[in-house]
Amino acid sequence: MSDVVRDDGAQTLYVSTDFGVLRGDNDGTGGWHVTAGMPRYEVTHLEIQPSSRVPTCTGGAEAVQRVLMRRRHSRGIWKMVLATKSGRTW
Repeated sequence: MSDVVRDDGAQTLYVSTDFGVLRGDNDGTGGWHVTAGMPRYEVTHLEIQPSSRVPTCTGGAEAVQRVLMRRRHSRGIWKMVLATKSGRTW
């Protein structure tokens, strides 16, 4: 494990490992799942944008698309659109 981020709105944890990204629903109490849509390689850093803890997007009636960014050592950056708590993607 090299990094952990929390999607506060969905109460979901994302953990980077040597074998990809794991998703823990209900803050990890709902079981752990391999994150679909991302290759299973070493991940060195995770970040959710926009952050629910840092006010980066304000105003407007439309919701901003939430994305999980993942960085791999010397292999670039991947992104995955996050689902809402109801299961719909933005």
